[in-house]
Amino acid sequence: IPKSRVQRIDVGKANDRFFLMMVSVGLDAQALRDAPTWAYSIFSWWAFYLTGFLCLFRARPSPLRIKMDGEVLNPRVRLLVISNIKGYGLPGCELISQASVVDGLLDLGFFKSQDTFSYLKHLTQLGRQRQIDGHLLHHHPLKTARIETETPVPVQMDGDFYGYTPLEVSVVPEGLSILTP
Repeated sequence: IPKSRVQRIDVGKANDRFFLMMVSVGLDAQALRDAPTWAYSIFSWWAFYLTGFLCLFRARPSPLRIKMDGEVLNPRVRLLVISNIKGYGLPGCELISQASVVDGLLDLGFFKSQDTFSYLKHLTQLGRQRQIDGHLLHHHPLKTARIETETPVPVQMDGDFYGYTPLEVSVVPEGLSILTP
């Protein structure tokens, strides 16, 4: 600690709560919501991965309306991630390689292809290579976003089930002071 220095990092805000890593809409939030609590005590995070795998075959892409920094997107997606970090899921896995906690931005990402086979392929690539090829992912840096859906879609924040859409997201630049070596 004596040789540590204070560094200011960005944090995100989704509706009424702050997050450090990410907020996402769709598949992973559904898996967090649906995984039985007892399974976590036995299988740890494998309960999430197994439930997510099963959700992949049940879930259909949701039509979203994303208003961000003056731009509007209307994709149909299974999973939308707004992240402050590169990583996702397993240690060392990079979903959004452009993300940084010190750039004053959050990073939106979703897979361009939404069919089940492509999702399995992308997730397998993420598990094996620890990163996603940039051409497979729609990426957009942002300061603010509003996500709306026709029907409520599950939302997770920093690995915990949060609730349902709609969702207002913004970055708080240098919103947290941390000690770094």
